[in-house]
Amino acid sequence: MSINDDYKKAIISFAKEKLGRDDLDFKVEYDKHHKKAFLILVVDCAKMDKNSSEFDESYYKLITREDEEKPSGIYLSFDDKVLDKITSYFIRYMNLDLGSWFHYKNYDYIDKIEGEIVDAIKKSSKPNVQIEFSGSGDKPKLTLGFYDLDKESFENHTSFNDYILELESIMGFKYNLDSYNVSRTMGSKS
Repeated sequence: MSINDDYKKAIISFAKEKLGRDDLDFKVEYDKHHKKAFLILVVDCAKMDKNSSEFDESYYKLITREDEEKPSGIYLSFDDKVLDKITSYFIRYMNLDLGSWFHYKNYDYIDKIEGEIVDAIKKSSKPNVQIEFSGSGDKPKLTLGFYDLDKESFENHTSFNDYILELESIMGFKYNLDSYNVSRTMGSKS
Protein backbone atom coordinates (compact mmCIF):
# COMPACT_ATOMS: atom_id res chain seq x y z
CA MET A 1 0.00 0.00 0.00
CA SER A 2 1.44 3.37 -0.97
CA ILE A 3 0.40 6.81 0.23
CA ASN A 4 -1.29 9.23 -2.14
CA ASP A 5 0.10 12.66 -3.02
CA ASP A 6 -2.70 14.56 -1.24
CA TYR A 7 -1.85 12.81 2.04
CA LYS A 8 1.85 13.54 1.49
CA LYS A 9 1.18 17.24 0.95
CA ALA A 10 -1.10 17.40 4.01
CA ILE A 11 1.46 15.68 6.24
CA ILE A 12 4.31 17.93 5.09
CA SER A 13 2.21 21.08 5.42
CA PHE A 14 1.08 20.06 8.91
CA ALA A 15 4.68 19.28 9.99
CA LYS A 16 6.00 22.65 8.79
CA GLU A 17 3.13 24.51 10.43
CA LYS A 18 3.52 22.58 13.68
CA LEU A 19 7.25 23.37 13.83
CA GLY A 20 6.80 26.96 12.68
CA ARG A 21 9.65 26.86 10.21
CA ASP A 22 8.98 26.78 6.48
CA ASP A 23 12.60 26.10 5.46
CA LEU A 24 12.55 22.56 6.86
CA ASP A 25 12.80 19.97 4.09
CA PHE A 26 10.31 17.15 4.64
CA LYS A 27 9.24 14.28 2.46
CA VAL A 28 6.91 11.34 2.93
CA GLU A 29 7.81 7.91 1.60
CA TYR A 30 6.27 4.48 1.87
CA ASP A 31 8.70 1.79 3.00
CA LYS A 32 7.78 -1.66 1.68
CA HIS A 33 10.03 -3.41 4.20
CA HIS A 34 8.35 -1.78 7.22
CA LYS A 35 4.99 -1.71 5.44
CA LYS A 36 4.26 1.86 6.46
CA ALA A 37 4.84 5.47 5.47
CA PHE A 38 7.51 7.65 7.06
CA LEU A 39 7.67 11.37 7.65
CA ILE A 40 11.27 12.15 6.78
CA LEU A 41 13.10 15.30 7.79
CA VAL A 42 15.96 15.91 5.37
CA VAL A 43 18.55 17.44 7.69
CA ASP A 44 20.89 20.11 6.34
CA CYS A 45 24.11 18.79 7.88
CA ALA A 46 26.01 22.06 7.46
CA LYS A 47 23.34 23.94 9.42
CA MET A 48 23.47 21.29 12.17
CA ASP A 49 27.25 21.13 12.46
CA LYS A 50 28.86 23.52 14.95
CA ASN A 51 32.11 23.01 13.02
CA SER A 52 30.58 24.30 9.77
CA SER A 53 30.66 27.91 8.59
CA GLU A 54 26.94 27.46 7.75
CA PHE A 55 25.96 26.50 11.31
CA ASP A 56 22.49 27.85 12.18
CA GLU A 57 21.88 27.83 15.92
CA SER A 58 18.09 28.22 15.68
CA TYR A 59 17.90 25.32 13.18
CA TYR A 60 20.10 23.22 15.49
CA LYS A 61 18.06 24.02 18.60
CA LEU A 62 14.82 23.12 16.86
CA ILE A 63 16.08 19.76 15.69
CA THR A 64 18.20 18.58 18.61
CA ARG A 65 18.97 19.36 22.19
CA GLU A 66 21.99 18.29 24.18
CA ASP A 67 21.27 16.76 27.54
CA GLU A 68 23.61 18.52 29.96
CA GLU A 69 23.40 15.68 32.50
CA LYS A 70 24.90 13.02 30.23
CA PRO A 71 28.53 12.56 29.15
CA SER A 72 29.63 14.29 25.97
CA GLY A 73 28.72 12.50 22.78
CA ILE A 74 25.23 11.49 23.97
CA TYR A 75 22.33 13.49 22.57
CA LEU A 76 18.57 13.40 22.64
CA SER A 77 16.84 14.27 19.40
CA PHE A 78 13.57 16.04 18.87
CA ASP A 79 12.44 12.90 17.06
CA ASP A 80 11.28 11.60 20.46
CA LYS A 81 9.01 14.60 20.98
CA VAL A 82 8.07 16.76 18.01
CA LEU A 83 8.07 14.28 15.12
CA ASP A 84 6.22 11.74 17.23
CA LYS A 85 3.58 14.36 18.08
CA ILE A 86 3.15 15.02 14.37
CA THR A 87 3.00 11.37 13.37
CA SER A 88 0.70 10.46 16.28
CA TYR A 89 -1.86 12.98 15.00
CA PHE A 90 -2.05 11.11 11.69
CA ILE A 91 -2.14 7.73 13.41
CA ARG A 92 -4.95 8.83 15.74
CA TYR A 93 -7.14 10.94 13.46
CA MET A 94 -6.42 9.64 9.97
CA ASN A 95 -5.75 5.98 10.80
CA LEU A 96 -2.41 6.25 8.96
CA ASP A 97 0.52 4.26 10.38
CA LEU A 98 3.26 6.87 10.05
CA GLY A 99 6.82 6.57 11.33
CA SER A 100 9.56 9.18 11.47
CA TRP A 101 13.07 9.18 10.05
CA PHE A 102 15.97 11.42 9.04
CA HIS A 103 17.82 11.76 5.74
CA TYR A 104 20.78 14.06 5.12
CA LYS A 105 21.89 16.69 2.62
CA ASN A 106 24.62 19.31 2.25
CA TYR A 107 27.43 17.27 3.80
CA ASP A 108 30.19 17.66 1.19
CA TYR A 109 32.09 20.03 3.51
CA ILE A 110 32.65 17.11 5.90
CA ASP A 111 35.36 15.61 3.62
CA LYS A 112 37.71 18.48 4.57
CA ILE A 113 37.06 17.99 8.28
CA GLU A 114 37.50 14.22 7.96
CA GLY A 115 40.84 14.74 6.17
CA GLU A 116 42.12 17.00 8.94
CA ILE A 117 41.06 14.50 11.61
CA VAL A 118 42.84 11.70 9.73
CA ASP A 119 46.01 13.85 9.56
CA ALA A 120 45.75 14.53 13.31
CA ILE A 121 45.33 10.81 14.02
CA LYS A 122 48.56 10.07 12.14
CA LYS A 123 50.35 12.53 14.47
CA SER A 124 48.62 11.23 17.60
CA SER A 125 49.53 8.64 20.23
CA LYS A 126 47.20 6.19 18.42
CA PRO A 127 48.12 6.57 14.73
CA ASN A 128 46.34 3.34 13.66
CA VAL A 129 42.86 4.53 14.64
CA GLN A 130 40.49 5.01 11.72
CA ILE A 131 37.41 7.20 11.48
CA GLU A 132 34.31 7.49 9.38
CA PHE A 133 31.40 9.92 9.27
CA SER A 134 27.98 8.37 8.75
CA GLY A 135 24.32 9.14 9.16
CA SER A 136 21.79 7.09 11.06
CA GLY A 137 18.16 7.56 10.13
CA ASP A 138 17.06 7.72 13.75
CA LYS A 139 19.39 10.64 14.63
CA PRO A 140 19.46 14.11 13.12
CA LYS A 141 23.23 14.56 13.57
CA LEU A 142 26.11 12.88 11.78
CA THR A 143 28.00 10.19 13.64
CA LEU A 144 31.79 10.24 13.88
CA GLY A 145 32.88 6.62 14.29
CA PHE A 146 36.28 5.68 15.72
CA TYR A 147 37.61 2.23 14.76
CA ASP A 148 40.60 0.08 15.77
CA LEU A 149 40.75 1.57 19.27
CA ASP A 150 42.83 -0.07 21.95
CA LYS A 151 40.99 -1.74 24.82
CA GLU A 152 41.65 1.13 27.24
CA SER A 153 40.21 3.80 24.90
CA PHE A 154 37.25 1.61 24.06
CA GLU A 155 36.29 0.67 27.62
CA ASN A 156 37.34 3.77 29.54
CA HIS A 157 35.31 6.91 28.82
CA THR A 158 37.95 9.19 30.38
CA SER A 159 40.72 7.67 28.29
CA PHE A 160 38.66 8.11 25.12
CA ASN A 161 37.86 11.73 26.02
CA ASP A 162 41.58 12.33 26.56
CA TYR A 163 42.22 10.98 23.06
CA ILE A 164 39.54 13.28 21.60
CA LEU A 165 41.18 16.21 23.40
CA GLU A 166 44.57 15.14 22.02
CA LEU A 167 43.19 15.17 18.46
CA GLU A 168 41.52 18.54 18.96
CA SER A 169 44.79 19.91 20.33
CA ILE A 170 46.77 18.61 17.33
CA MET A 171 44.27 20.43 15.08
CA GLY A 172 44.71 23.63 17.09
CA PHE A 173 41.20 23.30 18.59
CA LYS A 174 39.76 24.18 15.18
CA TYR A 175 37.02 21.56 15.57
CA ASN A 176 34.97 20.34 18.51
CA LEU A 177 34.60 16.60 17.89
CA ASP A 178 31.99 16.24 20.63
CA SER A 179 29.58 18.16 18.42
CA TYR A 180 28.96 14.88 16.55
CA ASN A 181 27.33 11.69 17.74
CA VAL A 182 30.48 9.77 18.60
CA SER A 183 30.77 6.00 18.42
CA ARG A 184 33.78 3.85 19.14
CA THR A 185 34.82 0.26 18.65
CA MET A 186 37.87 -1.96 18.83
CA GLY A 187 36.76 -3.49 15.52
CA SER A 188 38.01 -2.54 12.08
CA LYS A 189 36.24 -0.17 9.75
CA SER A 190 34.41 -2.22 7.13
